[in-house]
Amino acid sequence: MSTIRDAIAEVDEEIIVLDPEYFDDAIIGFATRGGTTVVLYDKDDIIEILKAEDGMSEEDALEHFYYNIQRIQAGDKAPMFLERFYE
Repeated sequence: MSTIRDAIAEVDEEIIVLDPEYFDDAIIGFATRGGTTVVLYDKDDIIEILKAEDGMSEEDALEHFYYNIQRIQAGDKAPMFLERFYE
C-alpha cells in the first residue's frame, strides 16, 4: 500500500515536506509553482494539529504557523499552504 510519502517521492524525491510526525495529515495534494511541483498543505489543518499535538492556543498556533512554517525559505521546492475563504 502506497503512503503519502511514497506518492511524493514518485513525483520528486527533492520536494520539501514538513515534519512527518505532525503534518502529513495536513497534506491535501500537489500544486505547481513556476513549473515545479510542490506539496500543498491545508493551513487550517496545520493549526488544528499544532493545537492538538502541542497544546497551543489558537493565537499561539497561528503565530507559530506564520513565523515558523509559512516563512520557510527553502527554494522552489518549498511547500505551499492553502488558506480558505470563509463567509
